[in-house]
Amino acid sequence: MIQKFSSMLKLDNKLSKSNSKSSVQKIHVIERPPLNKYPVPYYSGTLTKVVSGLVEDLFKNSQSRYCVLSDQKLICYTDPANLIMKEAYTLDNILSLQIVLPLSSSTSNNSYCFELTVSTGLRNAPRKILFNCGSASERRNWAQKIAEHLTSGIPIKYSSEYTRCGWCYLKEGVSGAWCGAWVMLVRRVLVYCYKEDEIHTVDLRKTRCIATQEADEETKNSCPSDNSPNLLLDCPHVTLYLRFPHERELKGWKYMVKLSAHNNGSHIHHQQLTKEDVPVIVDKCLSFIYAHGSLSEGIYRRAGSSSVLTELLSRFRRDSWSVQLTPGTHSEHDVAGVLKRFFRDLPQSLVPKENHAELIAALDLDKEARMLEYRRLMTSLPLVPQRTARKLFAHLHCLHTMSRVNKMCASNLASVWAPTIMPTALTSQSLQTAWSAKEQYVVKDLITHYEAVWDPSESERRREAVIRKMLSKAMNNTVPLQPKSAGDLRAWVYVHNRDTCYQVELTPNKTSGTVCIELCEKAKMDSHLLMVEEVICNGSMRRVVHIDEVILDVVLRWGYWDEDDRKDNYLLVKENKILHELESLRHSTSLVCGELRIANETTKSFKLHMFEFSNSKLCYFKDKQGSHKIEEWNIKDLLWYVGHEPKRNPQSRWAITFIPRNNKQKRSKDRPWFGCTIAGAVTEDQLKWMTAMTFGEHANILPTPRLVIT
Repeated sequence: MIQKFSSMLKLDNKLSKSNSKSSVQKIHVIERPPLNKYPVPYYSGTLTKVVSGLVEDLFKNSQSRYCVLSDQKLICYTDPANLIMKEAYTLDNILSLQIVLPLSSSTSNNSYCFELTVSTGLRNAPRKILFNCGSASERRNWAQKIAEHLTSGIPIKYSSEYTRCGWCYLKEGVSGAWCGAWVMLVRRVLVYCYKEDEIHTVDLRKTRCIATQEADEETKNSCPSDNSPNLLLDCPHVTLYLRFPHERELKGWKYMVKLSAHNNGSHIHHQQLTKEDVPVIVDKCLSFIYAHGSLSEGIYRRAGSSSVLTELLSRFRRDSWSVQLTPGTHSEHDVAGVLKRFFRDLPQSLVPKENHAELIAALDLDKEARMLEYRRLMTSLPLVPQRTARKLFAHLHCLHTMSRVNKMCASNLASVWAPTIMPTALTSQSLQTAWSAKEQYVVKDLITHYEAVWDPSESERRREAVIRKMLSKAMNNTVPLQPKSAGDLRAWVYVHNRDTCYQVELTPNKTSGTVCIELCEKAKMDSHLLMVEEVICNGSMRRVVHIDEVILDVVLRWGYWDEDDRKDNYLLVKENKILHELESLRHSTSLVCGELRIANETTKSFKLHMFEFSNSKLCYFKDKQGSHKIEEWNIKDLLWYVGHEPKRNPQSRWAITFIPRNNKQKRSKDRPWFGCTIAGAVTEDQLKWMTAMTFGEHANILPTPRLVIT
């Protein structure tokens, strides 16, 4: 029987090896998008090829070329008769075309350039070739004609106004499939096409994150490149992954996409937007004040710190999505000042001047007619101002209902906000006073009768009801003053690696997720893309600290360990890529079993046993059939770390060490080792065991993005 079982195992190993070899051989290489297969009229003209050199010498060394675009080639001649060919560029070697911004403020004809990036092979860096045109319209014509020769999938309304055009490998979402696609940057919109009749657009104003991400081995094999990372765009409805054939292309596209996405101009529709078409700066400020300022006396009337206000406005202008408002650093009055200043600095007020007269005239109507007129005028605003006004007045109406505590009734709020969102024209003092008083009445009406004017949806009504309920509960709670603490414990937390660290105050309620929020700006990433990792025993073992786990408990637990086990322990904030990998496997690993090696606190040598994890229980058996259980642990009673202490050698590809969550025994002569260690021989199995143990302990592991409070 034993011989028969061993022969079956050998046969299974041979089959698995042959399957793995065949799978490696069957790697599907994604093809680049095809060139335009339809006939396109040729295009010709005179261009000036700008040779490389110092910026001030570029146009001194320029060379005239008589260029012809035809038969999927750009051919350059030195003579008008097109007899002496100097260069020829096949379109299938062109990676991208970019409209180049003027090199100086001069209006001379040397500032209308476009740049071609031409491939010279995957192993060699691509060449950049700069051409100069006589005028902006001529440059636009050349760019449009080249785009039409490259692809027929993108309509002329985009190809006539783009900034950069090229191709890449593209994937929609984590579970999407890679495909070749043409991409085009048109003002602040990214246009892409991977099927001839399907055009997709992404409003870059709503892109929350633009970052690079290392590609996995499968992607590297299927999408040929020079091993550069992927470009990730976190959009409201889909996450886009773009993979370019060269790192230089990646850097060029990332720079231009960021430049477009973060180009927060002066007008309200120039701002970075949420998926509801509300400026991010407005959404973040309102959410902060809802949570921390609704019950503050004199909210919007009291001034904040001018230095904090200036610093926050500057950061919002650079990249609104990256700004994190934290109660410990920013007061509600600071944030209220930022919001008022933002609206005050708009070139056109939130309520346009051409609507003022009609809004004021509505004051003479009866209530029902007045509300209908308000609704008609406010809903006729352009999309972004209309959505912004709706959100702002909903917020002010909520504050008005809490005026018993914050002392800011509709009249007080109108006196503050009317000059900001409905500023009056500068006239004589008496006329201006009378005019501004009428505008205050309008703003007061819009605040008081918010529901009649805007007719909020059922979800908006429920949301406001929840907020009011929570605020009312906070108002009615009379909590006695707590004695001041002697001081919270502080700990050094490293960010990304051990080169940089920051001191963090560890309060009794501060969780791993809160620490990520505090340090996300230092890490230059959004908090929902970060995690805290506990590293112990001289870096040999590490554990992901769950988002709801209190950090103080982690640090205090070390105090009960042996000196050698705790002396070099530390906390590390890093990208939570591993959590996404575990999340992708959660539905396929509820039950895991297999042969693993184990050694406990008393033994150095490892023994092979059959293990099983199911229903949050880890157990192992004496026999391979699983009929005689030796020991069983509840995963919620354990702390488990990836790795093993260096003195142990399980002779395997991976190991997991676990100890009791509470009351870990110190090392002794009878127990000389740190916890129990299980080890496996197949690298791919490690993620399966980690996934099963993680979700056996927690229902959710990914943090929620702190972008929009709903």
